[in-house]
Amino acid sequence: MTDEKKFTGWKKTYIGLLNAATVICIILGLLIHVGGWIGGDIIKGFMGIGNVGRTVSSDERSTTTSREQAMGSFDKIEGTVAIGNVVFEYGDDYGVSYENYPETEAPSLKLSGSTLKIEQKASNRWSVKDIKNRFSGAKVTVTVPKGTAIEVDLNLNMGAVEAEDITLGKVKLDADMGAITMKNVTARKLDLNADMGAITLEKTTFEDGNMKAAMGGISLEDVTFDDCELKADMGGITVQGSFSDLEADCDMGGIDVQYDNNDCELDLNADMGGVTVNGESVGRKYHK
Repeated sequence: MTDEKKFTGWKKTYIGLLNAATVICIILGLLIHVGGWIGGDIIKGFMGIGNVGRTVSSDERSTTTSREQAMGSFDKIEGTVAIGNVVFEYGDDYGVSYENYPETEAPSLKLSGSTLKIEQKASNRWSVKDIKNRFSGAKVTVTVPKGTAIEVDLNLNMGAVEAEDITLGKVKLDADMGAITMKNVTARKLDLNADMGAITLEKTTFEDGNMKAAMGGISLEDVTFDDCELKADMGGITVQGSFSDLEADCDMGGIDVQYDNNDCELDLNADMGGVTVNGESVGRKYHK
């Protein structure tokens, strides 16, 4: 067999493996996108490790129904939430509440100066089934009065983030397993990272952005911003809105961009997928 034939055969095998991997990743990405942080258990089950762990007794399932803690004013939130969703919304005053957490693993809420610190840890290792039973509906809700713009710096191990109809300052969110969703949000800077989950922004305005989805897509619809960098390892990127400078890089998936202002700058690269600009297919790379 000649070297050329060997190379051709190896190339076909390599492409076949990549195509198979792409299909698997797309399926997992869809499950994550639809399932929120619960989608993580589907992945573990898919990988054959979803039923490991011990059975939880009824006493250990005892949870808080709903609890609100009185707080003074704060202009920043920081901390870590191991399990559960985090929601930001307007309220009559500054406040934080949580619900459906095991009594022994409820979030710790402390006000340090003008910073609200949230710490929630899972004390033991549990199977996915146990986590769903013990933390079903677990959620932390943060409320602030209108006219404020708090800064956010949060890490989530297994949980989604939701923000709607609110103004924020600098936002840094790192979600290991869960989606990040914003609607009708105004922010100064967005630094968003989702390892296993989608990033979705709708009717959102910000100055600068840096967003990365390792396994999941990025969707920005009806957005307005100055500069933004997007990176999706396994998932597509969709952007529609008005902006000055956009850089998007996609390893496995396509890029679809629609812009309102003709003077914008674009740097788009899709390694395994096509690039579409204002409804026109332009190959895998596009610079403007």
